[in-house]
Amino acid sequence: MLGFTCKKILQSLCTVLAVTFLAFFMVWLMPGDAATLQVDLDSASISSESAEELRSQYHLDRSLPAQYLSWLGDMLHGNFGTSSTYHQ
Repeated sequence: MLGFTCKKILQSLCTVLAVTFLAFFMVWLMPGDAATLQVDLDSASISSESAEELRSQYHLDRSLPAQYLSWLGDMLHGNFGTSSTYHQ
């Protein structure tokens, strides 16, 4: 019975990890990034230096695996990021 329970817990963890990777990867596949979106919304007020700062702030200047691990760590800590609507 203990072996069955451990097997099911391991399967559940693998499933959750796969779902988080798919969610992250689907967002990553969208054209542009958060910095580009912000620049497009406020094109007159944001310079290219500010866009680079936003990319650094959102960890978009890192490799894809590093971005995923950073995102996953933030999700595990309950940090879902800054709302683009409410800026909180």
